[in-house]
Amino acid sequence: MNIDVPLGTQVIVPSPNRWCQGYGRIEPDMLDPLDDNQSASWHSEDHNWGLGWFQISAVDVNAPDFSQNPPKQTAQLRVAMFLSDDNSDDSWFGVAGYTLVFLGNAQRPPRPVSGQPAPAQRRMMWKATKLR
Repeated sequence: MNIDVPLGTQVIVPSPNRWCQGYGRIEPDMLDPLDDNQSASWHSEDHNWGLGWFQISAVDVNAPDFSQNPPKQTAQLRVAMFLSDDNSDDSWFGVAGYTLVFLGNAQRPPRPVSGQPAPAQRRMMWKATKLR
């Protein structure tokens, strides 16, 4: 999965914050893990738990692309879930949520062009010269 990341990101630390898996099916088919008001209905299937897991990892962080205005940086994540019974023939569902922490060097905003003090002028002084 490709995502946009803050400019200057060097490392992404993913952390699962919610996940569930179950046999049968769930309605609606697509749940939004960020919507606290959404409710789901589980249509269970009588089956023992086999093997299940959820994984999220940062695969690659691309260098910033300064050819775009504004500059853009992207990364690739791997998000995977697995649930299986003994012969892998039963339907199942999964819902996952995660938090991403972006680490790197934040880009400094450009200095303002207007309102900057004028560059200092150099004065030439000779040994015998006195300034009044």
